[in-house]
Amino acid sequence: MWLVSKDAMMYLLFIGMVTLVWWGQTMSSEREMRVKLPIQYTNIPAAVVFDHPLPTHVGVTLHDKGKILRRIQHDSPMVQIDLANQFVESTGMLHIPADWIRQQLASVLPETSKIQYVQLDLNTIRYEIQASKPVAVQLSAYWTLAQQHQLEKMPILEPDTICIYGTKDQIAHIASIKTDSVVLLDLAKNTQKTLGLRIPEGMRSSAQSVAVTWHVEPFTEKTFTLPITVKNMPTNEVIHLFPKELTATVRVGISHFSEIKISDFQAICKYPQANEKTLQVDIICTTPYATNVRSNIREVEYIIERQ
Repeated sequence: MWLVSKDAMMYLLFIGMVTLVWWGQTMSSEREMRVKLPIQYTNIPAAVVFDHPLPTHVGVTLHDKGKILRRIQHDSPMVQIDLANQFVESTGMLHIPADWIRQQLASVLPETSKIQYVQLDLNTIRYEIQASKPVAVQLSAYWTLAQQHQLEKMPILEPDTICIYGTKDQIAHIASIKTDSVVLLDLAKNTQKTLGLRIPEGMRSSAQSVAVTWHVEPFTEKTFTLPITVKNMPTNEVIHLFPKELTATVRVGISHFSEIKISDFQAICKYPQANEKTLQVDIICTTPYATNVRSNIREVEYIIERQ
């Protein structure tokens, strides 16, 4: 066990008090400090490309009380630089004057802080406005569904259109951009994947990836009895069909089962041509929620009665 003498204790206490006094004087007295503050650029057109990265920080020498300078150093307020209307020509030089930065600094720093010096590593940068073109995103995927399941709708891509940037020759022949490939087997529930985009080398795009969603749900079947009608019947004729109605069965997702009505379907034959012994029956479906429509009758016999 260590024993500390009374003299040692007094010495340590003295050192602590001196340190506190020094720290208090330092925090309350005015002095200079150099801080690095982050920069955020706004209103840069997406088609603009620079030959060097824009500076991410600005060095600022400030004069103020120590405690205020320490707070600024800790909080690192963001300096916003608005570059609207700075890109007029297709190529040119972007110049960021120190006055711009001083104005923005004044809006984020305490009024008591005096700006002594501003240093930006690179304040003149060459830019180029590239050609741009909107193109569709093409899904590159293979999937299978679990038994008794179906897609409620086709996969949804977000975004489904992007903008590509490059030279006029580069973008001229591009109509779509493919996603990275994905294989999904036995889908039984809603599934979302983030897929990268295959951007040609030397080009840029407004998005680097897309979110793809497969809406999957169980399905069941619904059955209707439909009357069979004939199109384009002359007004002076009556046609008798054998049989005159059919049973139609459709596949429907559970979420839309109650929405499917008999009025969504029609069983129709065309008016018979010469020497036709039977008429083909087509079922017209007007709802997007019913699939795999089938019936027990494909052809009917008929007798025409002229009046």
